Amino acid sequence: MTQHDPARTRATMRDVARLAGVSKTTVSRVLNGSDLVTDETRTQVEDAMQRAGYVVSYQARSLATGRSDAVALLVTEPFQDMWTDPTFASILGGTYSALSSTPMTPLLLQASSPNEQTKVRSLLEQGVVDGIIHLTPYVDTVLLEHLSTMRTPTVLCGRLPGDPYAGQFSTVYADDEIGARLAATRLAERGREHPVALLGPRENPANMDRLAGYRAVLGELLPEERVRFGEWDERSGHEAATQVLATGKEVDALLCASDRIAVGALEALQEAGLRVPEDVSVIGFDDHPLAARSTPPLTTVAQPMVSEGEVAVGLLKELLEGGAPRTEVLPMELRRRASA
Repeated sequence: MTQHDPARTRATMRDVARLAGVSKTTVSRVLNGSDLVTDETRTQVEDAMQRAGYVVSYQARSLATGRSDAVALLVTEPFQDMWTDPTFASILGGTYSALSSTPMTPLLLQASSPNEQTKVRSLLEQGVVDGIIHLTPYVDTVLLEHLSTMRTPTVLCGRLPGDPYAGQFSTVYADDEIGARLAATRLAERGREHPVALLGPRENPANMDRLAGYRAVLGELLPEERVRFGEWDERSGHEAATQVLATGKEVDALLCASDRIAVGALEALQEAGLRVPEDVSVIGFDDHPLAARSTPPLTTVAQPMVSEGEVAVGLLKELLEGGAPRTEVLPMELRRRASA
């Protein structure tokens, strides 16, 4: 029997069935992973598919199974932030790693502008994906409400104030307040009495949780005038630290809400002729690779961001199998290095 020539016509299930000596129904069962097919028959059909050059029609398979085997990875942060903040790369790495061993294919959807949100909403309404992993729900004021009216299984990476979607979406996050307490406790152990907190954007709930954690330990040592909000990057950290030092107020510790902020602050302290940690202790947040490479190496709160992406995939699989939405909280850890 001659092999099917894919250059002439595209191989069909009928071609595969003929080569394998089985019915089209059996071929369909093999494609859908049915338990009604023996291992011997499955191998026979798969061999015939290879010889025929048969390519699975995912559109047809989706119609037959009700599944697309596609997962949306939704990002609502501005595009430039997504590629400059290593947090996204870490969480994405975790999700891609966990999805690699499954039939599911990740689709990265950017939806920070109104036009992007409209397109993403339309795409999701068409049922193109089986599930959604929302990587940045804390900066989403539009799509979350719409997702809550859909039946698409959804996982949130990050905690929202008040947990407004508890029971609707699964959630995975690391507790920012607990992490901040670890950092503040380290400063208290070192006898620091004049701390300043350098935070990211005020509207990001992670910053308020971290501030609450710092204050839970340091209390009156961290009044409002010793708190600065800005961005997450090195430039913001450098500018904030420079401004704090220019006030002439005594400073013996900087609590930075990201490692990038901390690296910028380290540069400002060096320019001012201050020694770290002898004059000023500095603690970051995240434990990105740059924390270990900074001068001096940065003490920081380690977030399990890769694990967060992996756990998100596990939670989504549970939802796809009919499980109830639930929340998983990941542990934080203080990485002690030379800066504190």
